[in-house]
Amino acid sequence: MYEMSPAWQAYYMETEPNRRAGLLQKLLKEEPDDGGNAWRWRLFSLRHFENGIRLPDIGELPAKGVPEPSCDRYLWQFVNITQVYNTSRLFKKSGEREIRQFFRECGFDEAISSGDIGEAALYREIRNAAKRYFNTCKGSEYRRTLFGLLSPGSADQKNQTCKDVWKMTFGVERRFGLSGTIRVWIKAVQDEYETENPAAAEQMEKLLCEVKALYPNIQILLIAPPPVQGFDLLFLELRERYQALAKSMKISFADAETWSIDISADDVHFSPAGHHTFAVRIAEEMKKIP
Repeated sequence: MYEMSPAWQAYYMETEPNRRAGLLQKLLKEEPDDGGNAWRWRLFSLRHFENGIRLPDIGELPAKGVPEPSCDRYLWQFVNITQVYNTSRLFKKSGEREIRQFFRECGFDEAISSGDIGEAALYREIRNAAKRYFNTCKGSEYRRTLFGLLSPGSADQKNQTCKDVWKMTFGVERRFGLSGTIRVWIKAVQDEYETENPAAAEQMEKLLCEVKALYPNIQILLIAPPPVQGFDLLFLELRERYQALAKSMKISFADAETWSIDISADDVHFSPAGHHTFAVRIAEEMKKIP
């Protein structure tokens, strides 16, 4: 992804559509074009205007200013794709068509096929939509407003968000055979999710600091656990943050995802063979500790 000016960075941090429209109009006029302006305008239009408004062609910039947004098609899909996944066992073919249609109509295919600049603009637009979605997930109305359920507590909110994010990314990719097709969507949603959820690594750092304070000479092996079905994004986040934490604290690190651990039928716990593999690999890693 190419570097952006601070002004464009502020544009992608803003999540309120009308304020974004004002920023977009201002920056298209005032900021030197880094090659991405036409795609920024194109993707903003596809995201925020109904089909009744004539959408700009690729390379066309707004001559009379940016109109007021009338919708957020990307934001809606964070909800819709999750529901398509939930019903896909009964309506798999129609679900796949619906998802492919969304990516096509919202400019994903043309942006990716255009090259690095179009793909970078798409990635940032998706991350902005993901940021807006995750902000709604933090509210007390999350899922009660959307699905008529009781408003959950903070821990339940985080767990439900993690499940929903898996469904709308890796879940639909696997269920509908979209491997590679939605990689930019998955990358953008995953990156924004990790940005919004740093707590697990922070808690581990606090624990390790307390252990080191009590036992200054202790040797520690920090292990990133293998992913559990339905929580892939959470475990990807843990792996990256644990690895960075181990490096900063100068302790040993191992990634159990690479150990090919067999999982039991519940898709959560290790099978007997998995426990054996885990024990053998830990023993091997322990021998490496100086």
